[in-house]
Amino acid sequence: MKSRTYLALASAVLLSSVAIPALADVDILVNVDKTKTITVTESVTKTKDFLVVVITDQVLEGAAESLALANVDNIGNFVDQSPAALPGLFSFGWEKDALIEDSINDNTGIVGVNQSVGNMANQGNVAAISIIGDDTGSADAFTNTEAFADQENTLNFVHHEEILEPLDSTGFFDPDLTATIGGATGSINNNAGVIGVNQDAGNMNNQHNLLAMAVGFNAFVALSESGLGQVNSGNVVEEIETVKSLDISNSISGNSGIVGVNQAAGNMNNQASVVSFSAMTSTAAINVPGG
Repeated sequence: MKSRTYLALASAVLLSSVAIPALADVDILVNVDKTKTITVTESVTKTKDFLVVVITDQVLEGAAESLALANVDNIGNFVDQSPAALPGLFSFGWEKDALIEDSINDNTGIVGVNQSVGNMANQGNVAAISIIGDDTGSADAFTNTEAFADQENTLNFVHHEEILEPLDSTGFFDPDLTATIGGATGSINNNAGVIGVNQDAGNMNNQHNLLAMAVGFNAFVALSESGLGQVNSGNVVEEIETVKSLDISNSISGNSGIVGVNQAAGNMNNQASVVSFSAMTSTAAINVPGG
């Protein structure tokens, strides 16, 4: 009986020892990598306005002022250049040649030339010149010039159809539209003064040469202003097998002064040479090239 008692006590002690929890101290080391990006965008706008006012009590004895203005429109035009296609009729092509050969040479002064073989072409040479004072130094003057050109090509239609024809054995085609400035001796050479030339073989082309010039002998103030406004919008061009040729050779050389040349063989081109010239001088002369 005693032995059973001791066995029971030993079992109780063993069970109680198993139920006791285990305790321990743990050290944990953690490394954390951290990246931080900072972006700073700064916009700085500085606007400076300057107003310069010049006041003079100079007593002027005269003024020279000139204005040249061209306002040109080509609107709502229609051109149909096509070969005949009806049965029994031969087809024909349109051939237009604008030629300036061995011409407009050795002139002095103001020369204006316009040449066109196309349709609805606006061409012009506009010059406004004013002179004040004399060469004796007796006049203080004010000079001012303004030159403006405003050209517009809108809502135009061109239909051009050709049948290509070889020019020779080289394979070049015979041009339907030709604009040429040239010749054996050349053209627009050795002129002195103001020269303006416009040449056109196309359709609805606006070409102008404008000059506004004011010269004051012993002038006190000289002002000039020029402007150019051109618009091409809403136009339609249909071209089938067309050949165009533009040529300037042996020309526009040896000139003295102001020379403006416009040449076109296409459609709805706005071309302009605009010059505004204001000068103060004590003397004035025209020098002739080669003279």
